[in-house]
Amino acid sequence: MSIYTHTQTIPLFPLGTTLFPDGIMLLKIFEVRYLDMVKQCVREGSGFGVVTLNGGDEVRMPGQEVSFNSVGTYARIKEFDPVQPSLFMIQCHGEQRFRVKTSETKRNGLIVADVDFIEDDAFMEVPEDLKMTSTVLGKVIQSFKEQGAALGKELPFSKPYRFNECGWVANRWCELLQLSPGQKQFFLEQESPRLRLDLIHELLEEILIRYKKDLDCSRARILVELRYPILQKSLRSGLEGWQYYRAVLEGTIDDLDRVRRYIHLDFVYSSACPCSAELTE
Repeated sequence: MSIYTHTQTIPLFPLGTTLFPDGIMLLKIFEVRYLDMVKQCVREGSGFGVVTLNGGDEVRMPGQEVSFNSVGTYARIKEFDPVQPSLFMIQCHGEQRFRVKTSETKRNGLIVADVDFIEDDAFMEVPEDLKMTSTVLGKVIQSFKEQGAALGKELPFSKPYRFNECGWVANRWCELLQLSPGQKQFFLEQESPRLRLDLIHELLEEILIRYKKDLDCSRARILVELRYPILQKSLRSGLEGWQYYRAVLEGTIDDLDRVRRYIHLDFVYSSACPCSAELTE
């Protein structure tokens, strides 16, 4: 549901990655400009805009100019942990996309922009020829559930899981796949959720077919690796922390151009450490 329908002035947080609507982003805040921004957001219940860098660094460097893409996602803080006065850990939830109209840099280095918010994706049901993308996404979530991972905030996206919506399914795949910042930005800017999902569906097959052709071989195989985060509780202290597990999406194409997809999950633990074994279970 769209929150804003007119121009707003918001602080911006340029990053080397892309936040999608309904996605979750974990951030470690230590720069003064962002510490002040986060404190204000928490105090007022407001949010900030995440935009993808296309020039410069995330951390402020003297004399360095930064540039960023004009389309970003509004982020609202869902979890706030002031570890130290100069170090915050926050979890953000992606809400509505926006387009930057004008921006200025304040004396403390914080960028503030006037933005026009973009309407939420129109509901488009996943068509039959794209059902595989939704089915495999469901299997990814189910695989972690079967391994004992709790659902909800432990997953890198939040409920409700809308497997029947083109936009929602496409956005989740954009988060899971290790795409370049430019590729993610390209998908974020697509206005049609059906087109976005079409492109995701074709991505793996196109890579496989091109790979097979370039190598002039009868078969091809590609692996897409990602680090899947799960929030785990300590066995002794009761504290929580994010544990990242290796997950691999595999695609193969044979001499008859038949494409097959597989999911591999690794839950690694030390056999000499009973705590490690119990956490893995």
